[in-house]
This record gives sequence, C-alpha cells and structure tokens, in this order.
Amino acid sequence: MILTSLWMGWYIGNVSFPKTHYFRGKVYNLRWRKPSMTKKERKQHKKAGLQLMGKHTPPYYGSAGGMITIDKSLPMEDFADTTLHEALHACFPDLDESAITEASEDITKLFKRMGMKISFE
Repeated sequence: MILTSLWMGWYIGNVSFPKTHYFRGKVYNLRWRKPSMTKKERKQHKKAGLQLMGKHTPPYYGSAGGMITIDKSLPMEDFADTTLHEALHACFPDLDESAITEASEDITKLFKRMGMKISFE
C-alpha cells in the first residue's frame, strides 16, 4: 500500500484489500464494502446526522474471531481514518466509542502535521 499526504488531501494507490488480519492474537474477517445497519442503528445515525463508514463486530465467546467492515469508496482521508478507527476497536475492545474516536482523530492529526508518507512495498 502506498499512502502519501498531499497539500489538501490524501492519495492512495496500489492498495490490496486483505480478507483477514490478526489484531492482538484474534483473527478478524475484513469486508471492504458499505457496512450494513440494523433498523435501530439507521434510526440513531439518521437522528444524529451521521454516516456509517465502518463497523467493528468483536469476537463473541467461543468464536474464532470478529469482523471489520469498511466502505472502500470513501474519500481517502475518511478511508484512512475509518480503517485506523476500526483497527483500534479490534485492538482495544474494552474502550468505549468516545475513547476510540478521540484516539483515532488525534493520531490522524499527528500524521497530517508530520506530512506523513507511508509506503509498504
């Protein structure tokens, strides 16, 4: 994956979308499409004026792993932030939504300030 920061945005190229990944010893299935929502979630998001960009389903007792779904059609900055956000959920399932959101936003801001360029080749 090549992720390069630009003046007013982010660029991504040569991306592969793996089907699984291990977070802290637990395997997660990765889905790269628009996340599905329950009726309750749709109502909550509509009321709050929010868009669901990603979704984390933790492993349940006795299961082999969890699932992360991320909308790969998002603008690059949202895609990168959402991927980080959902990965943090997988790594730290005991943290609440506000802590995960704060951490992912702070890390993304740091990357921007640094003019971060990430390249995995």
